[in-house]
Amino acid sequence: MTTRRSLLGALLLGACTTVPSPGPLRAHLPLREAGLRDARAAFAPLLALADPERERWFDGTESTAADGSAEADARRRLALSRSAGTVVLIVPGLLGDCVARQAAPFGDGVARDRFEPAAPYGAYADLGLHTLERLDLPGRQSVAANGARVAEALLRHAAHPGVRRLVLVGYSKGVVDALEALQQLQAQGRVPSQALALVSVAGPVMGTPLAGRLGDWVQALQPQAALGDCGAADAHGLSDLSPEAMARWWQGARLPLGLQRYSVAAQAEPQHMAPLLRPLHAWLGRQQARNDGQVLVGDALLPGSSLLALARTGHWNLALPLERHPNPLLRAFVADPGFPREALLRAILLWVLGEPDTPALPLLAR
Repeated sequence: MTTRRSLLGALLLGACTTVPSPGPLRAHLPLREAGLRDARAAFAPLLALADPERERWFDGTESTAADGSAEADARRRLALSRSAGTVVLIVPGLLGDCVARQAAPFGDGVARDRFEPAAPYGAYADLGLHTLERLDLPGRQSVAANGARVAEALLRHAAHPGVRRLVLVGYSKGVVDALEALQQLQAQGRVPSQALALVSVAGPVMGTPLAGRLGDWVQALQPQAALGDCGAADAHGLSDLSPEAMARWWQGARLPLGLQRYSVAAQAEPQHMAPLLRPLHAWLGRQQARNDGQVLVGDALLPGSSLLALARTGHWNLALPLERHPNPLLRAFVADPGFPREALLRAILLWVLGEPDTPALPLLAR
């Protein structure tokens, strides 16, 4: 009961306020790392946005050229020719272990009796990937500890015969864990020889202001808590995601040369947020109207990346199939169900694997 009260109390911090107009899309980045490219219009054909029901979920794709489908088809063919040698690892977020048996990021939403790395991703079998699985991480552990776990997983998969590409798809805190893994491998001189790519999905790459407000209830969650099977926490699981901590991290960051970087972010209108998350959305809205209820869009854009999509949905709805969770408390965190997660991940993978050797994309206007 104490945990539930702490959770609800945290969610109700700050009264709802009038959210200002979003205004121009902006990024909060160190100047030396501010090389963003806007690939949304070119990415849109892979999402099949000719379907009006799908188009409503994405921002910045209205001007997609009709002839973009030819480029998308060429990229798809190249991607499929490379897929057999590609390992894709999904890196879950802060509370990912709490819902791991049902809500795998971009998974099928089927509740299982135990953690199965590849089982939620049967719908992507036609892509012919060498491996597509999620990592089993204690989400509330420090970025340094989880980074070491992700690094070892990368090396383990890199040792498999025939593997030519390694793709990390990080969701939420999983993006920061993945960045730390790459930083550790670079520092240790153990970077795999295969082509490397990192996709940030709603990652707090420049931190989140909520890190200082939600620490108490996140730390309070124990394995027996009502939210699910949360693993052990340490003192840094959330504090590592503060804007100050991430600013320090980027000051010393050295990532592998040739790392391909991509960003997917989300923003939601108040009426499209789950009721329990609206106070957090409103509180973040005082700083930036463009936010997903957990992360400001400007803080979710990975330095040096191509922006593939800006989704019109909330942070959890973007990647987690919670609308099918057996726990009604978790279902209460879902609003406006129907977001095309499978289509989004499929398009992401086709884009990343079909990346031309010398991509030419317009710089993101800021």
